[in-house]
Amino acid sequence: MKTISERLYNRDQSWYFERIVRKDVRSAPLKVDIRRNAYDNQSGARVWRWNGSEWKLVVDAPISDCVCRSVRYTNDASVSDFECDFDRLLNEALEIIEEA
Repeated sequence: MKTISERLYNRDQSWYFERIVRKDVRSAPLKVDIRRNAYDNQSGARVWRWNGSEWKLVVDAPISDCVCRSVRYTNDASVSDFECDFDRLLNEALEIIEEA
């Protein structure tokens, strides 16, 4: 798995984590984005697949299913706070895509 880009930043009372990866040169890029807002109902985790012209949603998970639900926007966060959720969501998306 090759990482194309990775971002972690704090804005709008939220921590945003985004990582775009590619399985191999022939596969479409996948983007995992997780938003941990001050409120659970404004938080969530998604995996998107690039189809050549736009990102298409593959997985949409509530923050209650994520380990990073303990992250607070008022505290420091690191990539490691989101790593477990990234792995789980990416594997779920790959399973879906391979089944299609």
